[in-house]
Amino acid sequence: MTDDRRSRSSVTLHPERDERLLLYGAIASLAVSIGLIGGGLRLIVIGVPFVLAMAVGARRRPSHAVAVEVTLDTARCVEGDRIGGRVDIAAPDDVAVEIAIERSTDALHPPDDQQWAWSVPIGTSRPVGMPFEVEAGRWGRHTPGAVDVRLIEPGSLFGWRGRVVQIPEVTVLPAAQRLDDLLALDAAQVAAGAHPARRLASSGYEFSEVREYRPGDRLRDLNWSATLRHDELHVNRRTPERGGDVVILIDSFPDAFRRHSVVSIEMIRWAGRTAWSIASAHLAANDRVGIAVEGTRTRWLPPQAGRRAKLVIFDTLLQATASSSDRGMAIGPSERIQVPPAALVVAISPLARPRTLARLHALRADGHAVEILALDAGQLLATHAAALPEPVVRLRDLVFEERVAGLRRTGLRVTVTHPGQSVGRSIRTISRARQRIGRAS
Repeated sequence: MTDDRRSRSSVTLHPERDERLLLYGAIASLAVSIGLIGGGLRLIVIGVPFVLAMAVGARRRPSHAVAVEVTLDTARCVEGDRIGGRVDIAAPDDVAVEIAIERSTDALHPPDDQQWAWSVPIGTSRPVGMPFEVEAGRWGRHTPGAVDVRLIEPGSLFGWRGRVVQIPEVTVLPAAQRLDDLLALDAAQVAAGAHPARRLASSGYEFSEVREYRPGDRLRDLNWSATLRHDELHVNRRTPERGGDVVILIDSFPDAFRRHSVVSIEMIRWAGRTAWSIASAHLAANDRVGIAVEGTRTRWLPPQAGRRAKLVIFDTLLQATASSSDRGMAIGPSERIQVPPAALVVAISPLARPRTLARLHALRADGHAVEILALDAGQLLATHAAALPEPVVRLRDLVFEERVAGLRRTGLRVTVTHPGQSVGRSIRTISRARQRIGRAS
């Protein structure tokens, strides 16, 4: 059984000439040559130590075996968290060891007060372990880097160095904003008792999780396989029938900002973080949440509930955003979206593609309740694409405003959101609008 928190590797490091070898040779040759030509004994004397150092240090050294194991406290965290780790190394006792983690991404980095480098002098008992910390700066799947090792033997003009092992991959979950307000579902659903349900129950019809038995749980809910496996009582928990359906439609817009890759990546992260906040809040309320992502291909995750659904939704968001920002990834076939009839559809889009607008109109025509969070990219373009002419920026703003107005004229509700704006503020705006419409009807 593999442990995704641990990686280990053993390599054989072969001796390489140190840069001092050429330097000593040049100094010795120059001193002796000038001394012989000019008859200066002092110069010859200066060159003698370098000749002796070369004679002793240039002797061929054997290869050395090195084993490194990296262990993380966890392979999953939330943006802003710190993860503890440890580097254990086994190397020969007669050499000094220098260890460094070569960082491969800014998404996982050492805290400001730490350095990812260590030195192990001769005489230290082996193996030796060094603790370190990783700070998660951006959501996604990342590896902090790789462990580089250098061996140093006193008096030798040879060195041993190499990359030994990659640090295990870390899954960084988006920091979901706390949403005091959930998206209000249709009045017909509320009347039927469909929303909200903020507790788990045993009498629901949809499986949610398995947990330890607690006093008051019904014996008929016992999960016998989990009970036998853990040697203690476990029960099934189900989602109550009162949970509603929310489908989050994400436009990952792979071509909308193709000339400005930084803006495109920031927009995708922004959309993913917004979707994650909404999904996390509604899953906590025992609603069923589905994800539809339209980009280089269409991905569809039917509505589901429970703790397991949270990780499945994250994987879907991660795969979708990765394929949108990396054109080298293989593109598979699109999947057909089948939105449940009573589901509320929340669309997250910069409204940059006509195909997305057509999809929103089609969903409305099919009788679905559709709410749109329009991502205004104006601030990001002004920050990361400063070279754009003013007329181009103004034209983009006018097109965005016209598309927002056009959607509203057809009866679709659009909430414009900006980078850094609270997701909760947008949700409150949508909920108030739906409540006013419900009272009016």
